Amino acid sequence: MLRRVKVVLLAAIISLSPGIGAKILRDAGPPPVWAEGVMLLATTSGTPVAWVNGEPIDREIFRSSLQTLEATMGPLDPETIQQVFNLIVQQILLNQEGQRRGLGIPREQARQEVQAYLERTRRDPTAWGALVRQAEARGLRPGDPDFLSQLTAQLEESFVRSAPGRKLVAEIRKEAGGDQCRFARAMRDLILQLGARADIRLESAALPPEWAGLQVPRPEDLPWARFPDPSCPPTSSLGSAGFVDMV
Repeated sequence: MLRRVKVVLLAAIISLSPGIGAKILRDAGPPPVWAEGVMLLATTSGTPVAWVNGEPIDREIFRSSLQTLEATMGPLDPETIQQVFNLIVQQILLNQEGQRRGLGIPREQARQEVQAYLERTRRDPTAWGALVRQAEARGLRPGDPDFLSQLTAQLEESFVRSAPGRKLVAEIRKEAGGDQCRFARAMRDLILQLGARADIRLESAALPPEWAGLQVPRPEDLPWARFPDPSCPPTSSLGSAGFVDMV
């Protein structure tokens, strides 16, 4: 049970930043109100720790993901670090597939979603607290023009970049006709296919000692394939309950 809670928590924390393509998706709309703010202003290093079909996973953004999780859970063991990496890989693959299918949203729609997102964040103590800490670390305060302009710009870019994956998942959910197990099965089958043909490479030289055990995930290690949904028949080939609710 502890491992399952850990995996769901991972899904609640990792978010999309420009250049990654990893995002928590809830239905067809924006992510949970606090899931993105903790990392939107993370500074990229320009040094990838891995590539997913040519798309980089930046070292500093990955580090920020882990630090965000550590602040909630304490020191992370190697398995949890691997799960964070696997989740990021999975969301990149979904976003790339959405792009391949021509899915997306216009920037004006993204701009509207950003404004709605910011309004919700102000009403969420956890989300607002994350933004306050982020702003203070940069010598800013929420409400300062510089802070809001940086936040708004990165949010807009994040929403545009994540739209293909979000719309892809929404289409699969719609095709399932409200059948959660059918939806989970379809997501599992899709991520297995995407993982099987993906070109995923680690940049070993860019990995610090604490990440030395990081490995390229097998398709069956990706969250939708690895964590079965207990609400569905155990004999079925299903996806992850934790991520069903997050997508």
